[in-house]
Amino acid sequence: MERELAKARDEQERAEAELAEATGAERDGGATLDRIETELAELERRRAVAEQELSRAKLARRGAERSLTAARRRTGEVEAALEALDAEEGDAAEGGHGAD
Repeated sequence: MERELAKARDEQERAEAELAEATGAERDGGATLDRIETELAELERRRAVAEQELSRAKLARRGAERSLTAARRRTGEVEAALEALDAEEGDAAEGGHGAD
């Protein structure tokens, strides 16, 4: 009987050690999962910020493209007006020489 009791106690101690190890592993796994979830939440927050910044950058680019288009149009208009003025002045100068 004492042998059986000793054997049963040994098995109980092994089972308790296994339980303690499994409990520790579970606790460690939970802590790891909590850290990962925290990191994931931070990454999701950073992604949202990056998406907002990208959206603002796209809007700024589109605005700059519109400004460039308007500036090019205005430059073309002014160049055309200058050319027309030069042509008128040239015609006037030629007409004035012909009268002399």
